[in-house]
Amino acid sequence: MKDQKGMTKRRIGFLLVNIYEKYQANIWPGAAQAALELGYDLFLFPGAEPHNEDRTLRQNNVIYSFLKNFPFDGLVIASNSFGTYNTAAVLEEFLRPFRHIPHVCIGTQIGKAPTLKVDQRKGLIDVLEHVITVHNRTSFAYIRGPVNHPEADIRYQTFLETLKSHHIDFDTSLLYTGNFLLEAGVKAVREWKREKKFRFDTVVAASDQMAIGALNTLEENGYSVPRDIAVIGFDDITECRLIKAPLTTVSQPLFSLTYEAVCILDEIINKKAITRSMLLPTTAVIRHSCGCFSSMIDNIGRVGSSPAHDHSPDPVRIANQIAEKFSIDLTRHKEHIQTLIRIIISSTHKESFEMEFIIALNTILIDELNTSFDLNIWNDIFNEFFSELNVYFQKLGPERTSIFMQKIRVFLGEVIERRQAVIKINTIDEYHNLYDTLQHLGKALDKEKIAAIINEVLPKNKIAAFLLILYSKSKTWEDNTLWEFPEHSSLFAGFGNYGNTLFHDSVPLKTIDFIKPEWLKDEEKGTYVVHPIFFENSHMGYMIAKMGPRSGLLYESLRAQISSSLVSSFLFEENKQNERAARKKSDHIQSVILPMLASINTVNDIASAKVRIISELVKQTEKSNSKLHAANESIENISRNVQEMLMVIEVIDDISHRINLLSINASIQSVRAGEYGKGFAIIATEIRKLADLTASNAKKTTETLKKVVETVQQSRDTSEESIASFTSLKQEIILVSQSLKEISEKMNHLALSSNEIVDIMK
Repeated sequence: MKDQKGMTKRRIGFLLVNIYEKYQANIWPGAAQAALELGYDLFLFPGAEPHNEDRTLRQNNVIYSFLKNFPFDGLVIASNSFGTYNTAAVLEEFLRPFRHIPHVCIGTQIGKAPTLKVDQRKGLIDVLEHVITVHNRTSFAYIRGPVNHPEADIRYQTFLETLKSHHIDFDTSLLYTGNFLLEAGVKAVREWKREKKFRFDTVVAASDQMAIGALNTLEENGYSVPRDIAVIGFDDITECRLIKAPLTTVSQPLFSLTYEAVCILDEIINKKAITRSMLLPTTAVIRHSCGCFSSMIDNIGRVGSSPAHDHSPDPVRIANQIAEKFSIDLTRHKEHIQTLIRIIISSTHKESFEMEFIIALNTILIDELNTSFDLNIWNDIFNEFFSELNVYFQKLGPERTSIFMQKIRVFLGEVIERRQAVIKINTIDEYHNLYDTLQHLGKALDKEKIAAIINEVLPKNKIAAFLLILYSKSKTWEDNTLWEFPEHSSLFAGFGNYGNTLFHDSVPLKTIDFIKPEWLKDEEKGTYVVHPIFFENSHMGYMIAKMGPRSGLLYESLRAQISSSLVSSFLFEENKQNERAARKKSDHIQSVILPMLASINTVNDIASAKVRIISELVKQTEKSNSKLHAANESIENISRNVQEMLMVIEVIDDISHRINLLSINASIQSVRAGEYGKGFAIIATEIRKLADLTASNAKKTTETLKKVVETVQQSRDTSEESIASFTSLKQEIILVSQSLKEISEKMNHLALSSNEIVDIMK
């Protein structure tokens, strides 16, 4: 893989837990410097311990899958950081997929990998000897690192052995097992207070973070450090010098540790024999938390007390000796030391010596203002100057030497103060720019806006290059290191050369290939950080940033905000799609509802009209029913009259019968009367005829009246049936009318609701 100049692009990967926690933030800059000097791009892969309790942190480990295929020349593995929750065997299995790549481990031996270690014992022994012999401390509490963590075990064992050598018994009830982080120190002190175990005069912690946590909690509980209780740490992170009682600690060469690791890795890559030391020293750093003042104050007035060396001083030898003592690896620092030594050797007899030395020192320190090199080391370097080159300072005389020493220490203090001011200003600017960027990203609701902000705003954060690569489809996290990525990805946003070059590439990328070489071909060598882009368990892609500011928190904050913004944009786009679908459905519903609404109104109108007609029909039915009742009463009257007529006819029939009997009797009497009865016989005959006729007519009348009675009875029955039918019909009509009224009311309600739906959908 070659850059635009035809030179092979060389890349080293650095596996570590994170880049923002105090200890981690102090180790990777050395690797970045060595990679730059040796011509490598350095890619930081901040993940998490394989069995870290925090599932969110463990998700960062998906980025290690890129190491399977992308052509890294070698790897630096901060195995001591990965060992917090894991044994060496677990780590060996964790790192097995990468063993085909040349690699160097730091701190913890994994398999047969070359491992750069730090002497955990000497510096700790020196600090413990100091607090025991100088400050007469005899009662100790100890906050250790995780059990089975190699470095934590060595530190604890060294602590026990040193106390034993001074015949000091250690009360194991004052042992607290932590995890190297600040909160462990806080919890330890709280536990000792809760269980009333404050019977110690010194707290020793296996890391500075735990020591600082303990120190702050002791102060919060009314204990003065170091008057009541001394506190000792391990690591010498930057914060040690900035707290209320600057921390006495064991200094690990954190910068040199990773610087040397990259240099050793370079020898392995180039198939050279390893010539560099695989064991770096630790040194005791005495500050106020044990009861002392800083070495700078303690050394004032001691100039000239060391005997003169009788050999001819060699600037290179002395510079290398000082560099080795303080684990100074950078070539330019050794050259700076040589320059000052030569000025001391050649110019102490001159009146202009002080000015010449300070001018040279000023040039050197100005170069260091924007680096991560610890300027406080120069105080120790000056002490070495006065010791190794005492014969030359004797030429100045004690008074001039003392004034000179104070001048350079004051000058160094001013430069350090200036650097702190520069760091503070830069930090404020960085966080202001970061806040502005996060605000912009937080307000972005669509992907195009996010891409524009990345390309336009991120360069203001002094980020030299940036790539945001998204998977073709989001994938749910699986709880393992080497999970399978979605097959394809695409470049979502990206820039190089501090925003002067925008990357556009519509051709999909095979995710496992990590990046296309041409995306970063024009970039100068530098340090890149790789972060996965995920929200909860959904992984969307990854980002690669070429580091400008060295604040690891900046890149983690960007990762979190970009992840959140992308999720918001996906939800926003999903809502827009849902809104469009809802609008389409709304339009369809309206197209269905409006005709239905018209039909409802028509049905309502018809129902209302029918209600009115039926109301009239009820009235007519009531009138007809009344007339039927009247007719029925008339029929009843006729029936009664006919019955009366039948009774009269019965009387007439009886009379006719009697007359007939009379005529018979008259006929009999006329016969008896003979001649004299003839006239009476004629009369009897006529009377009989009249009786027969009357009887015949009465019979016919009776028959006729009976038929009339039958007819009247039928009419009466029919009338009663009609009355019952009309009564039933009336009830049915009333029920129908009520139903139609209910239909009309429901239709009115349905029409109102439909109108509301239509209004809402408009």
